[in-house]
Amino acid sequence: MPAHYDRRSFIRLATATGLSACSSIRPSTQLAADLRWADATETADLIASRQISAREAVDAAIARIERLNPAYNFLVAADFDRARIAAAAPPQGPFFGVPTLVKDLNDVAGLVSRRGSRVTKFKQRASASDEPIIDYLATGVILLGTSATPEYGLLPDTDPVAFGATRNPWNPRRSAGGSSGGSAAAVASGAIPIAHASDGGGSIRMPASCCGLMGLKPSRGRFSKGNYGRDLGVDFCVTRTARDSAAMFAAFEQRFPAPGYPPVGLVTPRDRLPARKIGFVTHDVEGKACSPDVAEAVRRTAAGLANLGHEVEETDWGLSRSDFTEQFLVLWAGLAKNIADDWAKQLGRTVTSGELEPFTLELGAKLGASPDRAEAAKTAVEALGHEYLRLFHRHEVVISPVLATTPPPIGWFSPTQHLETMIDRIARYVGYTPINNVAGNCAVSVPLGLSRDRLPIGVQFASAAGQERVLLELAFQTEMAGMWIGRVPM
Repeated sequence: MPAHYDRRSFIRLATATGLSACSSIRPSTQLAADLRWADATETADLIASRQISAREAVDAAIARIERLNPAYNFLVAADFDRARIAAAAPPQGPFFGVPTLVKDLNDVAGLVSRRGSRVTKFKQRASASDEPIIDYLATGVILLGTSATPEYGLLPDTDPVAFGATRNPWNPRRSAGGSSGGSAAAVASGAIPIAHASDGGGSIRMPASCCGLMGLKPSRGRFSKGNYGRDLGVDFCVTRTARDSAAMFAAFEQRFPAPGYPPVGLVTPRDRLPARKIGFVTHDVEGKACSPDVAEAVRRTAAGLANLGHEVEETDWGLSRSDFTEQFLVLWAGLAKNIADDWAKQLGRTVTSGELEPFTLELGAKLGASPDRAEAAKTAVEALGHEYLRLFHRHEVVISPVLATTPPPIGWFSPTQHLETMIDRIARYVGYTPINNVAGNCAVSVPLGLSRDRLPIGVQFASAAGQERVLLELAFQTEMAGMWIGRVPM
């Protein structure tokens, strides 16, 4: 049985034996410690049953943030006063009172969205929240502030010049991943039980893998208007348990039932599942091998799923050409170029390297392609995305690494390094996740591996668009079977 279930039992025991009997005089430091490893579902249940108040849950999380953030640097802007006010409001939403953070790529009413950048320091407070944030907060979570991200979410690590490196709670010398690195570090450290995240090329799944969390990327168009059309990005969250991801998914779906997709509802553990046809790969979309630790985690997962009764076989990505990552980087460079161009228009002059990071400027200037090349890259990746989707005619689920290696050292993806070095490192590291953004299907990082030096390894489960139920059921099954690492960074 994973260790976090024992910790939740301890919380229940503590509240049942008097810890909650005099909630008004309970020492806040004790409550902060007692709730540290409670997941969002547990926390919401304690609040709904009045064993603790929303204000107590919020104050306990604030105490943990103040203690843990100096070590891990996951917080950009605190919003503690408004959080306490929100906690006193009438309950609404299934997660009422659960403390959370929102990734600092979105506008949040009353806060300055920094986007991980120095160029945003003169921005005004936002008058309204972006739609995905409105959707997220409608579930009842209480916003305590914004979480760190690399500059404009461009890197698979969170080490912006503006705010410094976010550190991995499993090993502070290692990366927490990106671009939702601040959210992942905050949840993995036990500061909060759940956090908003977004994913345009792996930015939910990659930090989840680095920090030993579950990170689901919903299908394109599954939820709010911010995710429809041909956008690559989707918004959701990172969690420590399958039940939190499933319950948050159900809450989103109730608010935004997606036409054209099968309803999922609230997924719960089941004793038996239908045997699924599962394929697994250990090389990336360009044929490059991952590290031995990562390959072992994928193969061990494949063997575990076979033991659970699924039909598992090794497969390939089904792609006719091996330059997907190269072409995707051309599109990514176009985003960097647009960021620099937009700021140049706002400022009325060229943006300097003291405002946007050298990586952002050089990526846009050197790889931000001509319109013809950008269109060719777009055509190429979309064609490869369609080829990849045919793989789900043979396999209901495809499992693979999330990242090619365990979390790299702090500084490995520093945005002040030479562009050529960065491009080479990025291309080797992230060859598993962007294909699912381009194709628009659903995928999840599940914390199924632990390296020899005790760093978490996520295994990616992917399925066809609209098949989130399959992924959530498999996540539950592997969790209940003891295949999850079941540990927290202590």
